[in-house]
Formats: sequence, C-alpha cells, structure tokens
Amino acid sequence: MNQFDNKEGEIKKWLVYLLAVIDKFIESANGNPDTKWWNQIVDYLSQSGGSVLTSWSATFCVFDTDEKEEHHPWPRVSAQVIPNGFVSCPIKLKDINEKYKGTIYSDHFGSKLLDNNSKLIPSLDWFIVSKADCLYNLIVLTKSTATFKLRNDSNWGYFCEDYPNNFKCDDNKGLLTSLTMGTGGTVDSNSFNCFQKEGLIINLSVFQLDTNFFFDGNNFKNFSFVLNNCIIKSLSNPIKNVNTLTISTNSIFQSTLNASIPVSSLVDLTSFTLSNNAAASGDLYYYFINDLTSSASGKTKIKYITTTTKNIPSLAYVDSVESVNLFFGGGVKNDLTNVTTYTSVKTLQLNGNSLSYTFPTDSFRALTNLDKLYLNNLNFLKPVDQSIDLSTMIGLTQFTIVAPGSFSTDSIKALPMKSLKSFSISQCTIKSGYPIPGIFNTPDSVIQSISITNCGMPDNLDILLPLPKSLRYLELTNNPLKGTISDQFCTLQTLKLPTTVLILGILPTCFSCHFKNNAVLKANLNLGPAIVNNQNCTRLLPNLKIDPLLNRTILYGLDLGFDPSYFTTVPNTNDWKVDIPSYQFYRNGMDISTFTFNFIYAGISFTLSSGGPVVTSLYVSNVGLLTIKGSGFSYNISGTVFTIFNDQYCQIRSTTFDTIICQLFAYTNVTKTKIDATSVLKINGQPDYVFNVTYLPDFTNYYLNCSEDCTGKGFCDRNSGQCICNCHSKGSCDIRNRVCKCFTFWLGDECTIPDHYVSSVVPSNILGGNVTLKGWYGDDHENPSVFIGSLECEISEISYSTIKCLIGPGSGVKSVTVIQNGHSWIGQNIYFYNNTILNCPNNCTNSTMGICDQRIGQCNCLKSNFIGPDCSIEVIKQPPKSNTTVDTGTGSTDLNSDKTKYTIKITKLLELDFSNNPVNTIDLFENNWNFKKINGSDSGSDQNSTINSNNLYIFNKVVPSKCNITYIIEEVENDKEFTFADITFKVSSGSIKLTVEINNYTYISGLNTLQLQMESSVDVIKNEDGTINGQQCDIAKIKNIDTENSALNYVTITKDGTVLYGRFINRALSDQRPTYITSEIVDKNISSITVGLNLPHCIDCVIDPDFSILVQNKEFQSDCKSSGSDDNENIWFLPVVIVVPVVSATIIVILSLVIYTKYRRALRLKLQSLMDPKTIKMNDLK
Repeated sequence: MNQFDNKEGEIKKWLVYLLAVIDKFIESANGNPDTKWWNQIVDYLSQSGGSVLTSWSATFCVFDTDEKEEHHPWPRVSAQVIPNGFVSCPIKLKDINEKYKGTIYSDHFGSKLLDNNSKLIPSLDWFIVSKADCLYNLIVLTKSTATFKLRNDSNWGYFCEDYPNNFKCDDNKGLLTSLTMGTGGTVDSNSFNCFQKEGLIINLSVFQLDTNFFFDGNNFKNFSFVLNNCIIKSLSNPIKNVNTLTISTNSIFQSTLNASIPVSSLVDLTSFTLSNNAAASGDLYYYFINDLTSSASGKTKIKYITTTTKNIPSLAYVDSVESVNLFFGGGVKNDLTNVTTYTSVKTLQLNGNSLSYTFPTDSFRALTNLDKLYLNNLNFLKPVDQSIDLSTMIGLTQFTIVAPGSFSTDSIKALPMKSLKSFSISQCTIKSGYPIPGIFNTPDSVIQSISITNCGMPDNLDILLPLPKSLRYLELTNNPLKGTISDQFCTLQTLKLPTTVLILGILPTCFSCHFKNNAVLKANLNLGPAIVNNQNCTRLLPNLKIDPLLNRTILYGLDLGFDPSYFTTVPNTNDWKVDIPSYQFYRNGMDISTFTFNFIYAGISFTLSSGGPVVTSLYVSNVGLLTIKGSGFSYNISGTVFTIFNDQYCQIRSTTFDTIICQLFAYTNVTKTKIDATSVLKINGQPDYVFNVTYLPDFTNYYLNCSEDCTGKGFCDRNSGQCICNCHSKGSCDIRNRVCKCFTFWLGDECTIPDHYVSSVVPSNILGGNVTLKGWYGDDHENPSVFIGSLECEISEISYSTIKCLIGPGSGVKSVTVIQNGHSWIGQNIYFYNNTILNCPNNCTNSTMGICDQRIGQCNCLKSNFIGPDCSIEVIKQPPKSNTTVDTGTGSTDLNSDKTKYTIKITKLLELDFSNNPVNTIDLFENNWNFKKINGSDSGSDQNSTINSNNLYIFNKVVPSKCNITYIIEEVENDKEFTFADITFKVSSGSIKLTVEINNYTYISGLNTLQLQMESSVDVIKNEDGTINGQQCDIAKIKNIDTENSALNYVTITKDGTVLYGRFINRALSDQRPTYITSEIVDKNISSITVGLNLPHCIDCVIDPDFSILVQNKEFQSDCKSSGSDDNENIWFLPVVIVVPVVSATIIVILSLVIYTKYRRALRLKLQSLMDPKTIKMNDLK
C-alpha cells in the first residue's frame, strides 16, 4: 500500500494501527480470540468541545470525506467526522412518461442473525427514495394534478418556487415547512405520515378527515393543523402528535361533529381554536364536558384555548392553561361560576352575546394568576352589595370592559392600582362626577394607559388632575368634556380628546411647539376654534447626560416631543426610547457622546454632548464680560453656573453648545489681578469643569494641547501649545512668565544648580590648618572654591554635605564664602579662629576674687559670698526663694522677688537676608499655644528619675510654612552642670530654664539665616491696695558686656537694687554639629532688653544662653533706700538661669546638656517622647 501513499506519508502512519488490528482478526479466525481486546472495540467519550471515538475501532475512521487523516498520537476521531456506514447517489426515475428525482442508498444498514441467533453478520442492502412521493399522493388525492404540475426534476423546492401560496420550504428549499391545499376528498393520517419535518404546518380547506385522523395510528411529528370548513367526524378521543389545532367552521359543517367536546381530547395539544366563520348563518352549538379526574393534574400540555361555546367550560385539573378566550352563543347553559377553575389562567377574555350576568367579583378575585381580563359585550348587573372591589387582584395588569350595557362604573369601588397598568372602558355609563374611584389619584399608581370612551363623561378636564406619574396614554373621545388643557398633560405620550368647542384656553407649549404639520397630534387633540394655538418653542432647551449605572445616554429638558418620532439625530442611531414624554428620552449605551438633534415639527436643531464641557478659550473684556468658547455647553441659562474660587459668580447672559457669555458680578481690582485663578463651570447633569483663568483686561486665555509629549521636557503651556518650564521636578512653573520657580535648595533656569549653604563650621586655630564646612552642596561641583575672610581655603575634599579645606594663620571672626557652579554663598561672621586662651570679664576683678577659665572665658569665683560675671557682687545673706508664674497662653515667665518682677519671653523668629534685613517675621508672643504641664512627680521612680524631677511647662504651635515650634519651661530644683558645644557651665537650684525647638523652617533663599529674639523686662510688685513696698528707683540701667576673645557674652539690667544678667555662649549646634554664632542687643529701653541670637542657615539649630538675677547689692543700698531702713539691711542674691536651645534637640536640654554631648544622636531620635515624659528612659539614650 505504500505505493498509494501521499507525500505526507499518511498511509504509512495509518498502517501502524491497521496491521495491529488485522493481526487480532487473524488470531480470532484461527480460533484464538483475544476477548479482552474485543471488549475494547469502542470507547466513545463525551467531553467538552465535542465527543470523540477512540480505541482500536477508530482505526477504520481516520479519514474523513475528503480523505484527510485525522492526526492524533493514537487513533482518535471527532464524533462529527465519523464516516457514514453507507454511500448514496442521486438518481432520476422514469415511470413511463413521469420522471422523478430520487436517491439510491447502499451499504450496511442492518445485520443478520445466524445459527439460532448465536452469530451476527453485517447485511449489505440498498433502497431508493423518491422525494416527490408524499406530495404526489396528496396532489392526486385532491385531483389537482392539472393545477400542480409534477415536472421531470420535481421536488419540494420547485413546488415552493412555482406555488408559493401552497408550499413553503426552508431557506435551502430542501425541506417542506408549510403546506396549504384545498378542495379535496377524504384524507387519513397516512397521507401525512411520510412527512418527516418536525412542526410541519398543514393548512387544509374543504377536506373530509377520517374518523381516526387525530387519534392513535398517526405518525405526525408534532404537526400543526389549520382546518377551514373541513368535515371533522370526531373529536371524542385524545388528539395525539399534534401541536396546535385550529378549526374554522360554521353551522353548515357542524352537523357532522358531536356537539359535546370532552376536555380530555384537548389536553395534549398546545393550542386549540374553534371559531364560527359564518356567524350570520347561525350559532355553533358546541359545548365542553370536563371528563378529567385528579390523575390528570400536572400532566396536561394545553396552554391556549380560543373557542365559541354554549357553556362556560370547567377546567378543573387542567393546570397548564395560560389563556382562555370564550365566545358565547345564544342560550349559554350555565353561569360564570366555572371561572373559578381557571386558576392557572393569566389571560381571560369573555365575549358575550348581550347576555346578562351578575358581576362575578368573587370568581375573578379567586384567579390569583390572572394578568389580563377582557369583558366584552356582557350586560353586567350590580352585585348584591352594590360594589365591585378588585383591589386584591394584585397580579392584574390589564382590565378592559367593552359595551357592558346599562352597567355603571359607579359600581366599581376599587381596582388594584399598584399592579394595574392598563384600564379601558367604552360604551358605558358614568353617572357620578368622577369616573372610577382611584383610577387617577391613587398614590404609587403604576397605571400607564387609561381609555374612557363613549361613556357620557361630563366632567371638566381638571377633575382628572393630578395625573399619575406613570400615565402615558389617555383617551377621552366621545365624551362631553369641557375645560382647558393643563401643562400636566405634557407627560402623556398620547392624548386623545373629543371634538368639542367646550375645550378652551391656550394650548400648552409642549403641544403647540410641535403642532405644525403634525397630522397625528392634530387628529388626537381635535382642537376646536375656542382654543388658542400659537406655535411657541422658547422652552425647548434640550440637555444631554449619561448614567453609567444604567449604561444610558439621556436627553432631557422641556417640550422635547412625545415620542422619538418627533426628532432625528446625527449620527442616526434610531434607538431612542421615551422615558417621560416632553421631558426625557434615553438610549442604551454610552458609545456616542455628541449628537445633533433635529426637532422635526419645531424646525429647530441643537448639538449636544454628554462628554461634559470642554473650554478652548476664554476672553476677558475690559469691563469683566467673559466669552467662553468650547464644546459640550448647555442651552439652558438656569442650568449653567460659572464661579471663581467658588465665591465670585459670573452672571450668564447667553449659552449655546459652543459659546457662553457671562458678566462678573464684581469686576474689582482684585479680580483684575488674579493670575491662574481656579474657576469652575457647572452644567446640570455634567461633571464640574475646573480650570485656571488669568483675569487680565482684554486678555484671551487659550487651552491648547501641545503637539509633542512634554514628559521630561517640562509643562504643556495651554496658551502657546508648547512645552515650557523644564524644572526637572525641582520647581514649579510660573505660567504667566513661563519660567521655573525653583524649590528650596535649587537655582537656575531649569532648577538644576544647587543653592548650596553652610550650616556649621569646624574651624582651625589661629595658626591655621584643617577646616570642615558642613551643609548642603548637591552633587554637581563645577569650579568650587572657599574663602575665609580674604584667604582662600584650599579644598581637599567636597561631597554632598561636606567640604574639607586647608587655611593659613588668622584670628578673630570671619565670613565664609563658598563658590561653585557659578553661584556664591556668603555666611556673615560664622568663622571664629580658635584661640587656646580666652579672656574673662574684668579679669575676674582680681586674683583673690576669682580664677579665669581661659578655655571658655568664664570666672570661677573663689569666695562663696561673691558672685557675678566677674565675681564682684557680694552676698551677705541667702535671699528668700523667688515665686515663679508661667502664663499658659503666651508662654511668658514671671520671676517675683520681694518688690521686683522680671518677665522673660520669646517674642519673634526672623528670617534675615544677606544684608541682615528681615524678609519674614513670625510673632511668637501670641495667645495661641497648645499647652501641657508635666509635674516632676510624674517622671517615674527608676534610678534616673532625679534627672526628670523638675516641673515642665510645654507649649507647641505650628507657624506658616509648616514650621513646628516647641517651647519648654523647666523649674530646676537642684544644682546642675550642663555641657553644651564642649562648654561646661552650672545652673543653680531654684532656676528657670527655657527650651525652644524649631523644626522644618522653609527659607525664602539659601543665603538667608534665622534670628531668634527674646525679651527680658523688669517691673515693681504692688500691694493689693496698689501701694509699693519701700522706695523704688525709676531708672533701669542696661549694659552689654562683650568680652573680646571669650566664648561668653553678657548683658545686664539694673533696677531698684536688682541686677538681671544674661550669659550667651558663642556656640550653637547646627544640624547636630558645633558651630560659631553671635548675639546682639536688638532693642532696649528703661525697663527691658531684647536680645537677638543669630543662627546659621540650618535645618536643626541649638543655642544656649542663661540668665541670673542679683538683688540688693551694697552700692545701690547707699543711694536708694526705703524709709526706716538702715545700712545693715540684708543683701541677697536670687539666681535664675534660662537656657534656650533652638530647633530639634530639645530633649537634650530637658534631661541634661552633659548627656546631650555624650548621647547626641540617640537623644535627637527621642524628640517625639517629649510630650509624654513617662516614656523617657535613660537606657533609651545609650
């Protein structure tokens, strides 16, 4: 077989399977069958994607009809391509002069049993099928061969082509679907059994049906029969294999069929119809007998019954019926009580013959599944209780009454208005002034259609108002109505009024706007000459919006028309639906955002967009008249609002789809200077459109898109459509000037040059040497240089935060200049050459009074009764303890001693430019601090609790630019030594210590520095009656002791025998590193002094001054005495120490300045624990 193989070698592949199967055949023929193998002949698998045949029998199915092998690792064949076990061939048959088309079939159609049925062998057979046999027999039966010509190549398709009124076929014309024939003889079921099409529709006229035509013996495939004037001999047995049966007959043909029809004969049908097609010739006398028992319940199939009848049939046990339509002939045998058996019926129509019945209220209320009720030509009588209440029929949606005779609607008490959607009554009598209580005025009504016609309704139209919100159709024709047409009728999709001259007034614009050339509207309204109809479309203002939840595009407004035929759209979608006539329409989907609506009868067009407004330009006139151009605007002035900063409104003068004109209410000088002011355009139903507007007289704002992507190239300028301000994320764009406004630390046109600064200095000594400048210098260092005074410091190392350089000999205080990237930074007087020997004030008076600590320039007094900066003040006796008062609002501290009160407070934080001019001032002496007090007893009981035994007064506030300031006042109970910036000093018991923390101050310029100002003032203490104890001196003497070459500066206030002196260390911690600072007297008068502490340009700064008070020295006693005093009056000294560290390391001062130096980094991380001292542990600081 290889010689027949194709180039793909498919035969060779197949032989691998085939030879193995043949070997098993040979073994079986030789008497050695492999029974296990034979039991695996078929493995048919049903699976997702389609069933497959596998196992060895699939070997014979690997080629489909195109002789293509199915490629699988093992013979595996899709069920759809398993080849037939036979072959067929079309043929033509000739029977004398008649020719037919047919098909011959041959192959394995069956099997034979041999040897007492113990063996099974295939049987080869053949047969011929003629496609026209069934039709031919019928045509012969009807004797219509002359009419229906059987051509030589006759088949169903040709009959459908040549006789389309009699034969209907499927699209391929290969299968008959409908057959219509008339005027024939007697037919039996065999005439149709040969048709194999499921659901074939057979329409026969004037045939005689065999007695058993519908019963056992037929082989119909669920056919449908339409029988017109056919003679039907029997319907007495269950009809089988028929889907629908429609019988149209009359009294002439009725006699052959029994008058009584058992219900059991119909239950296997889906639909049964029996109608009188010649009522004029007489009634039909059919009636129905229910012969079913309870065993039939749940087994019936019939759904639809439409029949003329002499009785009202019982449908007990028939629980499949959904629709019953009964036509009563004369002399109906029973009343309407059988209606109660229609429990499954959804649609019930009773058509009388002017018969009189008492209205069956209870029977109807028993039909819980009833959806539609039609009562036609039945002369109903009032029930005994004179009222009809159908309110409990909560499933009823349609109720129609036609020609109820003398029946009056006054008998209807209530209808199910929460389910009823359609109510119609005609040819009735309305006696009272209001038709059918509740039909118009029930809350939550769902009624959509009301028709009251030819009922003599005498009311004024206004009696119908207010209309139900759901009502869309109202017909009131042939009633003597009067009154005017209200605007409330605009919500109706169809309003049909009677022709009467009694309807007056002005026609509402919802009608008059669309009245011209509208034949349907004119016919419905039937307007008389008394009504004024002037076409007015001024209210026709449409809007467009979307509803994402419902996936809808919504057209809304006023006077839009009553249905989608009132307008066309571009693009034309032809899918708009009415929601509220005149007010709202919708279409499903949001795929199209812009439409042009052409209102046909109004002759007006509008372009609308649901995508929201888009502004392309805004012109500001000299008088504040704004012209806004764009798209997606509204035509509705009342639904359009334009505001600036949500507080200034622009009065809308006119608005269209693409232009809005408005006038600013207050076009003031403030408005005229607004640059890029946030403005909001609000349009009903659309999202707010927020954009920036520059309000300059005679200026046009443009909102253009850039032609290129500005990513990495800056900002898209809306006025030019170009990329501007490539600030590299280091600045913002000044749109008006189209330049970068650099953030802190950056300079240049594109904010790429570091705005460097020095925050701390580690200087050399007077002999020169290594210098370290800590600060921020960025990553780019082009042509860097450093100058200290006039000397250049040779750079040895430069990085992001550090410059190291080598300087020559020098002395005193110098300024520092750092140059790089073409930019210079100067720090005024921040460099101090270290001198190993520092001077003390007044050289400590003399060698017997004190010893000068030349490391820091501080006197250590030798005599216990002499104190002061230079050990010159003698103390005779220990003074009484002072009284301390803290103002929890302002943070000021009052120190009261006998007759004198000192007040110490921080007042201002200033930012100074290079010329020491203030560029920003923050007032700190305001009553807006957040306050908290922590008592020393709350500090814990561990071994370090004595460190936190002082009372703490903690103040906190946030000042502009998010700068956080914390101000702490501590009452010192025991003597302490503090070390700050490598300088040690002592604070005596009874002192007051201040701490100020400043975090995250934002500088206006990198060249600027900070100055913290604090004020000390003195006043006298008065008695309760306003008198003063003793004689007081009025003049306060203020003196500044600025010791050259010393680490300490002093300032004093002398008044009334007391001296307040302040001590300032010329060191600070800048960003956690010691550096040199200066202090100065900013202001002084007869009772106060203000000291400014000049801080470097730093993020974190700590400074440390302290103050003490001396009271009643001898020199003052001789000059200023109180009456009755003597020279031996006690001289005493009151020490007060105020320590002021600034910025981020506040906790260091609270615990111990000695600890600060040792644990500097750990303590800084504990800043947040300040507000809860219970969390502060010395072990945490290691």
